[in-house]
Parts: sequence; C-alpha cells; structure tokens
Amino acid sequence: MRDLLPPNSSKLEMALADIAWQSINIDFPLRDLHDPDKCPESVLPFLAWQRSVDIWNDKWPVALKRQVVKSAIKIHKHKGTIGALKNALKAIDMDIKILEWFEYDGRPFTFHADINLVDRAIDKNEIKTIAATIKMAKNTRSHLDQLRTFQIMNSPIPKISMWHLMAQQLTIFPKVNLNTVISNSLPNFAMAVQYIQNITIFPKINLNPQILNHMPVFAMATQHFEQITISPK
Repeated sequence: MRDLLPPNSSKLEMALADIAWQSINIDFPLRDLHDPDKCPESVLPFLAWQRSVDIWNDKWPVALKRQVVKSAIKIHKHKGTIGALKNALKAIDMDIKILEWFEYDGRPFTFHADINLVDRAIDKNEIKTIAATIKMAKNTRSHLDQLRTFQIMNSPIPKISMWHLMAQQLTIFPKVNLNTVISNSLPNFAMAVQYIQNITIFPKINLNPQILNHMPVFAMATQHFEQITISPK
C-alpha cells in the first residue's frame, strides 16, 4: 500500500504522498548510505558536505569522488601538516613532493610543490584545483612559493604537444645522446609559445653517421620571444 489517504484527498496531498513513497522506496540497504564505496553516486555530494570536503567537482569520475570522500576524515585529522597536504593531493590522484624553505634556501615559511604526472597531461582547471587543495590543506603560516609540474612519459619515443603562455624560461626535455643505429622515428614535438624570453628545446642529439632519414620532427608557432634555441642544431 502506497498511502492511507481517503478517496476525497486533494491533488496536493496525493502528490506529497507519492513523493514520500519515492523517498523511502530505495533499492539498497540504508546502512550503505554512509559508505563511500557502496552508496549511489547521487549520494556522494551529500557525503562530501557531511565530511566537510574542501574541494569538490561534480565533473570528477565517480571513482575519484569516492576516493576524495573516503580521505576527508583522515585529512581533517592532520590538517596543516605535510602529511595532510600529500594525502589531499593523493585523494585527487596527484603525486606531490614538498620542499620546505630551509631545503632550498628560500624565504622563511615558504615551500615548493612538485607534481609528477606519469603518462598524462594536465589542464588549467586541474592546476586551479591543485592550488586550491594546497591552500586548504596547508597550515596558515606557510605560503606556496612555487608550483611545478613534471610530465613523465614511459615511452621510448616522446611525443609532446603543449601551449605555454607568459614565462621567462622554458626548457623541454629529454636530452638524448644517440650513438646507435636508429630504425624507428625520433621524438616528435608540437607546441605553441607566446611571450617567452628564453626557450630551449631538447633533445640535443649527437648524430651518428649511421642514422639515416630519421630526423626529429618539430612543429612550432611562436610569438614575442627574445631568444630561442632548438636542438639538434
């Protein structure tokens, strides 16, 4: 039985009864509502609010949302420490290394954050998320002095595409020393650069006479640069 309303009930009363029925007619155990691993995806934003998750994005994959919610309590327990900072970035699938000011002779109470990106790219929205996560997890005394990202590619033939805007110095690796016979293609680069003072692109290659018809391919668009060096020369 859906309700106990009399036959002369108004449309509003019947509509409210129907909504109430839908709210209690759930097809999963109530005990799973508070379990980030088992609750429905639609419940995750409410669990995030309940656990005071600082950074949330509805566009995240479901697995990442569950991971962020699960990590929330642990992060809040140690908030303001390097451990909490690392756990907060790990929750959003970022590998971070923290260097404090006394490790690189910097200004007191500043730190560097290095993000390693293995076989993946990153966009400006993710960078904003990283910066916001660091701000929420760090202690009030410390200030982020530099945020660097390192793209690590597990491939014998790097292929890099990028756009860089407003930088003083840009260096693209790897540095390659080729002294053997090459039977496949060398690295391919495609990039656009704007407002760069000094840019150097590697690999710097020592070409062996046995290397035939396999030169690196570069495609570039540049604007307002002062000095540019592309290797091999």
